[in-house]
Amino acid sequence: MVFMPHWPHPLGSRRIDLGLERVKDLLHALGNPHHQLKNVIHVAGTNGKGSTIAFLRYIISKSGLSVNTYISPHLMRFNERILLNQEEISDEFLFEVCEEVRIAAEKAGIEPTFFEGTTVAALVAFAKKPADYLILETGMGGRLDATNIFDSPILTIITTIGLDHQSFLGDTIAQIAYEKAGILKKNVPSVVANQDPDAFAVISHVAQKLQSPCFACEYDWIADLDDQGVLEYKNRNLTISNLEPGLLGLHQFVNLGNAITAALMLNDSKITADTIRQGVAATRWMARLQKLLNGKLVSELGNKHQIWVDGAHNTLGMHVLSLWIEDQNLPIYLLVGITNGRNIEEIMMPVLNKVEFVAGCNVHSEPNSYSGEKVSERCSKIGFNSIGFYTTREAFDHIFEKFPPGIILACGSLYLAGEILLENQYRREN
Repeated sequence: MVFMPHWPHPLGSRRIDLGLERVKDLLHALGNPHHQLKNVIHVAGTNGKGSTIAFLRYIISKSGLSVNTYISPHLMRFNERILLNQEEISDEFLFEVCEEVRIAAEKAGIEPTFFEGTTVAALVAFAKKPADYLILETGMGGRLDATNIFDSPILTIITTIGLDHQSFLGDTIAQIAYEKAGILKKNVPSVVANQDPDAFAVISHVAQKLQSPCFACEYDWIADLDDQGVLEYKNRNLTISNLEPGLLGLHQFVNLGNAITAALMLNDSKITADTIRQGVAATRWMARLQKLLNGKLVSELGNKHQIWVDGAHNTLGMHVLSLWIEDQNLPIYLLVGITNGRNIEEIMMPVLNKVEFVAGCNVHSEPNSYSGEKVSERCSKIGFNSIGFYTTREAFDHIFEKFPPGIILACGSLYLAGEILLENQYRREN
């Protein structure tokens, strides 16, 4: 199984270096394959990008249209990042496009970062196997992100913005919003999720300056429960009722609304209320409040505990997760891995006094992560019952032996979720 491409060198070998010059030079050396791509939908934000994209690509697919998708990070295989009409790129094709980009980079004397090199490889793949639509997710920020090389996408989407990656994007919500709003383009419409007032003020200002029509949650559209408790979507012109999202959690209402608004703005006759309902119901996305139903861990531990994984990895994500936790009627035990440099106490505060135990875990697939002992130490200081573990298996075994039946929930890092999915030998669903 291929977990990472053979080139460029994987994460951890070179520091993050935001900018567009190397990407543009490399694309030029390859003959600008991105100029062949049509109907590009560009997505930025702090939380909800992956879920919004999942809803949108399923809607497009259920409408009988083809869609290519570029996302990050991956959970188990790098191939997850490049979806060619809903299918992961094959190992052979991934090698082919990475090798093509490597040769061009070496001839031109360009040394791209890992994300830059693989982004260009993805664009080469999309040019070779085009689809009706292409959805691109930013890696970090937006303005200087390697994906921000399209002058005229057909649509941009900005999901909910929170404090994250402050050392690269800025210390305030407004500063981060400015970086995310860097994907907005002149006269290109945008979909905007619910935002902190400071973030929305920045996005609105940039949109007005660029004459970019902005369709915002709670101003132009909303997705919420109707009087009978059934989810519906409303904008100024229509209502779509009886929506049954395939992803759990109240926070998914906004992500679903982002996707439906975007789908309607494509003005494609094949996208109808019925295909939107079908796409929303069919949507699957790993590590978004995902309950493991089968596999190695489930067979060994499932007779006593439920096992769940979620991608919450910052304060906003953990706050959303805390709302789901409050609705459960079983004890909650967390497995937590956190990237080095993040504020552990700030991230964990939303679930304080809502969980029975926190197992701090090393994230072995992410070199730049806190040790399980450090996570546990910092959690203990603010009042959690917590112990650090070197492996997730040690954490699982401790909870299984020491605690009554409940929900074991892994969070804090998408890479931690990926490790558990691998250990469980779970096969992803498209």
